Amino acid sequence: MHRRALVLSLLTLSLAALGCGGGTTPANDAAVAHDDVGSDAGPRVFAFVRGADYPTEVAYASAVILPVGTRRFLYVIGGSTATRTSLGTILAACWRAEILTDGSLGAWEDARQITGAMGAIPLVGHGALRLNGEAGEVGVGVAGGGGPGGALPFVLGGLVQVDGTLGAWGKYDPMLDMGQGFGAFVALEAHQLALVGGLGGAPGATPVDRVVIAAIMNGAMSPIWREGPPLPAPRFGHA
Repeated sequence: MHRRALVLSLLTLSLAALGCGGGTTPANDAAVAHDDVGSDAGPRVFAFVRGADYPTEVAYASAVILPVGTRRFLYVIGGSTATRTSLGTILAACWRAEILTDGSLGAWEDARQITGAMGAIPLVGHGALRLNGEAGEVGVGVAGGGGPGGALPFVLGGLVQVDGTLGAWGKYDPMLDMGQGFGAFVALEAHQLALVGGLGGAPGATPVDRVVIAAIMNGAMSPIWREGPPLPAPRFGHA
């Protein structure tokens, strides 16, 4: 698929509601992770190998694989100390572990908190998606979650820094007109991003069948989300 180089300048905006600072963020051309897809379609047998325990108990975080030079890391972003009856403490922490040559994970390293001008931005129930920049920079976008102040009303993006941590967090327009926590955030062909399903409003609300799509055009995301075909049934917490 032919991919146009696109640049976003919108993410230098400050975030008054969440206190998210400005900074340069990745261009919003969603990645196609060819190196994560097998070339054969035959049956496989997988074996689970235990690695180092995660640094803290966590639920409802998001995970994404991002390259740092020639190495690849699994990044885990946000989450909470949830139980079956409560979300517990919502976290802003990000951690990463290298994917080793045998497929196992290396030691967990602090990849820095999600941070804005007013401090940490706790986030739970969000989806994460790799984003590519025009100049080769790599970043991550998160959407469809929320924090102590309510649903995240936009896409939040951050860059992979030289040291491998995540930083320079800022927002991507367009604004979401409803909470869609615990939905799936995915890339479509033709430079489109979609938020699929989730819980309408605050976490704990009713599951929804809603699909909303934002196009990437003329160097920026479109100013609105448009309605896509709904799911056959409401879904949340899916991949």
